[in-house]
Amino acid sequence: ALYVTHNKLTTLPPEIGQCAQLQRLVVMSNQITTLPPEIGLLATLRVLDVNNNRLPVLPAQIGKLGNLTTLAVNYNYLTSLP
Repeated sequence: ALYVTHNKLTTLPPEIGQCAQLQRLVVMSNQITTLPPEIGLLATLRVLDVNNNRLPVLPAQIGKLGNLTTLAVNYNYLTSLP
């Protein structure tokens, strides 16, 4: 699990895709405006919590997360989902 909350992050580095065994990624309450496409490489990810950020869109690669059971996207600027 990786919990990075309340850190004023504006993005996640592309290297996040190298965390192949990551099952829970919680980056809520930051200032994230974009997620890297490499997020789609997290094949074991079960929980992605990006609540309370500034995301206008989610990358299409989110669709590759076949084990994802929880996607928390409240309090962002989303108008549609991929």
